Formats: sequence, structure tokens, C-alpha cells
Amino acid sequence: KKIPLKLITMKKIIATTTINPPTEALLKYAAMPDWHVIVSGDLRTPHELYEDIDNVTYLTPEYQEKEYPMLSKLIGWRCIQRRNFAILEAYRQGADIIAIIDDDNIPYEGWGEDLMVDKPTEVNLFDINVIFNQKESNDPNFVPVTNNTERNIQYCYQKYFANNQF
Repeated sequence: KKIPLKLITMKKIIATTTINPPTEALLKYAAMPDWHVIVSGDLRTPHELYEDIDNVTYLTPEYQEKEYPMLSKLIGWRCIQRRNFAILEAYRQGADIIAIIDDDNIPYEGWGEDLMVDKPTEVNLFDINVIFNQKESNDPNFVPVTNNTERNIQYCYQKYFANNQF
């Protein structure tokens, strides 16, 4: 039996890490009814403050080390990369959409409501080889175009020249 499309809802999860007590931003994300928040704690995070927040799953340092021992050792502590555990946990929980946020970025009104998933959209791309006079390339490198030329050039430099990929 087919389920009417409007009854199917996506599992949407917000992933983050923090060393802070629950922030205004985090509490606003947690209050969004269509989203669930997973917070990956760090050694300095006040763990007990996350125990009773509705709509938030808090990953303690002990949980992270038990479930992902090798990754925990490789990443280390006191770094933004701890949010990778929240991303992995979201994937493990079957998330259809994972949004990655910083706990100090307060969401705008309507954040996360009108997603472009499965909706046709136009994206402007260009082949970076043309910019660097490599017009005959069998390996096009398409990058997004912004309306900021300086940002486009900076993106190209960081992506290709900083790593000697050209």
C-alpha cells in the first residue's frame, strides 16, 4: 500500500559540539518541532546541564570514546571536530537531513522550514580550468559561482594552489 506523499516526513537532525552551557541558539534549535538536536560534548562541557533538555540528545565524552574509540583518539579533545560524533550519531539514527551548526549562531526566523530537498533549483557553475587558461582539459573542475569575484578567486586559490593540485 502506498502512503500519500504528504504523510511522509523526513528525519531532520541538527549536529553540533560545544564546551558551553546551553546557549540561546541551541535552545532555539531544540524548540524546533521538525528537528532533533544532537550535541557532542567535550571534556569542559557542563554535561549535567544537557541532561534534561527536551529534543536534545547529548553525547558524553564517555559515550563517544566507547562507541567510536579510534576516531575519538584520532580527533582528540578541545576541538570543533568533536561534532563529527554528532554527525555519525545522526547518520546512525537514520537522519534524512543533517544540519551542522555552531552553538552560538542564533537561527533566523523560519530557519530549516523551506528546504530545497527534492525541489528543482538552478545553480551557477563554471569550469575553473578556463580561468587558468587550461581550455583543453579532460578533467573539468566545476565550482559554485558567487556574485563576489574576489571570493571566487580566493576559493579557487585555496582549493587548487594552496595544495598544489594544479
